[in-house]
Amino acid sequence: MRNIYKSMMFWGVSLLALLISLATQASTKPTAASNTGSQSSADKTTSQPKLVLGLGLGGQYIHDYRGSKSTSLEVLPFPFIRYNSDFLKIDRNGARGSIIDAKNFELNISADLALNGDDEDNVLRQGMPELDTVLQLGPSVDINLTGQNLDRGLSLRMPLRAAFAVSLEGIDAIGYNFAPKLTYRFKPYNEWQIKTDLGVLYASSQFHAYYYSVLPEQATLSRARFKAKAGYSGAFGKISAVKLSDTWLWGMSIRYDNISGTAFIKSPLVETNNHVVISFGVAKMLYAR
Repeated sequence: MRNIYKSMMFWGVSLLALLISLATQASTKPTAASNTGSQSSADKTTSQPKLVLGLGLGGQYIHDYRGSKSTSLEVLPFPFIRYNSDFLKIDRNGARGSIIDAKNFELNISADLALNGDDEDNVLRQGMPELDTVLQLGPSVDINLTGQNLDRGLSLRMPLRAAFAVSLEGIDAIGYNFAPKLTYRFKPYNEWQIKTDLGVLYASSQFHAYYYSVLPEQATLSRARFKAKAGYSGAFGKISAVKLSDTWLWGMSIRYDNISGTAFIKSPLVETNNHVVISFGVAKMLYAR
């Protein structure tokens, strides 16, 4: 049941991002600078299908949460959606609704989904609420530093996202985070794209509290009361490789987080500074138009 629910979240975030981006499109008109800067991407979309749909199967080796030593392997079906227009892009990099799209600068509304591990059996969290899937949504400023455009070379990306815990009982706001990062993209072969990310994370006290606070009624002899504060939330690095052909997509990624010196490091729920996520997946294209 939990795996089915997580798979539904993959579909939900894609559809939600689509609706938000279409609303942005209805209320926003491209500027002259946007039209000029987007010419190369517009030329690209004319030679490719505007909409591609497919189905895939992916897996994640993941810790229950950052700071936990407990790990699990999650295998889930997922939708593959690639959509390209002047305002909306949905692809392997996520869902983004462009507000300003120039050659070296982009302001967009982006969505992301953070799946937590199977923490219901986590010893440190016994007697505490189970962690839900977290949807993150908000604006991002992306700046091209060295490449011909934002799809190649080095870029600076600065997403500021509100976070929402999503469950069958409803949606709860759990604060926000800011994750500036340097991204480098290159294509060693025609169908392969490699991407590396190096960044830091800052978050609100509410966001940290969702994972690391211990309320008085949750405290035990081995789990002291703890109130999480806002501030530094760790550093991360990620490398991913994706191969996309006319009918298939293959991909994998490895992400490492280090939470040394964070605002929540003294929480009794933290037992390690290291966090590793390994993801892999394959998808079959079923429809293109």
